[in-house]
Amino acid sequence: MTTIDPDKKAQAVEMYQDGEKTERIYEVTGISRPSLYLLLQQRGISPNRQTDRRTPGLDAGALLQQLKDAQLQLGHARAENELLKQRISVLEAELEEYTGVQV
Repeated sequence: MTTIDPDKKAQAVEMYQDGEKTERIYEVTGISRPSLYLLLQQRGISPNRQTDRRTPGLDAGALLQQLKDAQLQLGHARAENELLKQRISVLEAELEEYTGVQV
């Protein structure tokens, strides 16, 4: 397996983002098509420019707010999960005490 020079990787990604044709990127950097698409995917860049043209611009503020909301919901869910685990433990202990059956 050939290791790709990090500078060539950066150059290939930059060329792609600048709208350079993929054939030119392969020619200049020596990076293969599969390697280029893997690099793009690893950096969260869609390797399909047609999709990118049709996708409306992302609002960083809105995305950040969605992330904060999701983190808050996750925190609440984790706290509720812990309470439910504790309640299950109490119920298991009560069941064991009354029935003599270990859960």
